[in-house]
Amino acid sequence: MDRVATLQQHWHKQCEQDYAHQKSPQEIAVLIQWLLGDHVDQWGEKSAQEWVLLQKGLEYRYRVLQKYLSQKPSQRYGQLLKHLGKVITLRQQIKTWISLSRDRTAPFTMSSKK
Repeated sequence: MDRVATLQQHWHKQCEQDYAHQKSPQEIAVLIQWLLGDHVDQWGEKSAQEWVLLQKGLEYRYRVLQKYLSQKPSQRYGQLLKHLGKVITLRQQIKTWISLSRDRTAPFTMSSKK
């Protein structure tokens, strides 16, 4: 079994263990699809370092999933919107910081007229 299939099997077992009593098999399949994303077929081409990063990313996504699934549906939506708003704000702040840092590194010329 290749490492992609092993990883898929791992997350399938994990979701079944954690949500078998709460979710139907179809809902678990949707959770796994969201967790793994649409580009599973390209994972086999990843280097060892990229593979480690991919696994860490999946673990992070799973923690996010667990956080939201433990809440009531009405709370989930509100928390998700709040979280997305923070992400957008943070993204804008990072862009601003980058543009400011570029301004600071631009060459400074000072004419010396006396």
